[in-house]
Amino acid sequence: MPRYLELYGRGAYAPKSYQQRITGLVKELAERHGVGRATPAMARRVPRHRPALPEEPEQLRLL
Repeated sequence: MPRYLELYGRGAYAPKSYQQRITGLVKELAERHGVGRATPAMARRVPRHRPALPEEPEQLRLL
């Protein structure tokens, strides 16, 4: 609990320096793994077309 009090003892949010550090780490990992959108505006865009629906699934039988 000491770490929690260190980060949040004075309010609901972690200190700006800690927030910035975590934001940087998340951004780096997202870029490395190809996750997320390039910009906030891209995150709000809806794709123009929908992907094709998969074929009807095959019902497996119990043995």
